[in-house]
Amino acid sequence: MNSGIKRIIHLGLRHKCVGEVVDMLRKDLKISVDDAEMFYRIGEVLYERGEIPKAIHYLNRALVIAPQRDDYALLLGMAYEAIGEEIAAFCAYRKAARSSYEEAFVQSRLAYLSMKKSLRGERLLSN
Repeated sequence: MNSGIKRIIHLGLRHKCVGEVVDMLRKDLKISVDDAEMFYRIGEVLYERGEIPKAIHYLNRALVIAPQRDDYALLLGMAYEAIGEEIAAFCAYRKAARSSYEEAFVQSRLAYLSMKKSLRGERLLSN
């Protein structure tokens, strides 16, 4: 799926709800019901628009279909962090850290969240 699809999603969301955009993509562009990239792109656009809870929903759907996609986990971590869900963000970042995809960024986010919790006297997760 290319950046043209992302543009269609942007334009569609100006005039329609997310469900209608998904239906349009499936029907008009013949995108599969279980197309992880479609759900990721919708989540990405929603994240960029600041509609974080909706973005999280679609990013999670993408990861269910394609759990090996560490780039999906990275954006999911960023979305969770944006709404203050630190434990969920940490878990998503840990998943993203499995590969070298944006490794420096992922490691910095993991360190930041760990330090933030530590300063408050809390533990993020036990190893």
